[in-house]
Amino acid sequence: MLIIDTRERHLIPLVDDCVQQTLPIGDIWIGQDVTATTLIIERKTIKDLEASVLDGRYREQKGRLLAFCQERNASPMYLLEGNYAETTGRLKPQALMKLVARLQLKHGIAVMHTEDVKETASLLDALHKYWQEDPANLTKETGTLTAATGIHVSKKANADDPSQFLLQCLMQCPGVSLRIGQALLTAYPSFAALMAATEKEIASVDAAGRKVGPVIGKRLKGFLI
Repeated sequence: MLIIDTRERHLIPLVDDCVQQTLPIGDIWIGQDVTATTLIIERKTIKDLEASVLDGRYREQKGRLLAFCQERNASPMYLLEGNYAETTGRLKPQALMKLVARLQLKHGIAVMHTEDVKETASLLDALHKYWQEDPANLTKETGTLTAATGIHVSKKANADDPSQFLLQCLMQCPGVSLRIGQALLTAYPSFAALMAATEKEIASVDAAGRKVGPVIGKRLKGFLI
């Protein structure tokens, strides 16, 4: 369900499939009720954002949005219209860029940009359809991504390529980057060849102008024995 606050007079006529409602927080909701699969969007033009920072509303609105979403496990988003050159000049564009970066990196709030209200309507239509396909599409994945997860993905992609299997194994050794792993794979294209190599031979392999080195050579040899 796409719900747009009744105050969004310029946006509502441009969106076909939406419900108009007075919302307690944010300007647009995508979801059914307020659950973990609900996206709560604060829509602002660049000038609106600048004005809200200067008069103090930004901090209060951001705090309320975060608190509301955290209490209900919903996902917050800022949707910004226009470009940073459209400020009144009271705040430099760089100041707003820093603020937007902080929204994403410090507070974990997604931020999307559109050119104008028409593009905003188009984006909302796309997000709504994406939510209709699967409400979980608009939620953050939970759980920790581990090295094993990456290996699992790589294994699927390279099921018929033994060299990629060996490369993934090599990169599990601390200190072995993709660059070093590829150099070792070039020098020793099989497990048998690598196991037959001495610690000194492994250390002397050239990896894009730098030797693998004795530390990694010793570590790898220890893993292989």
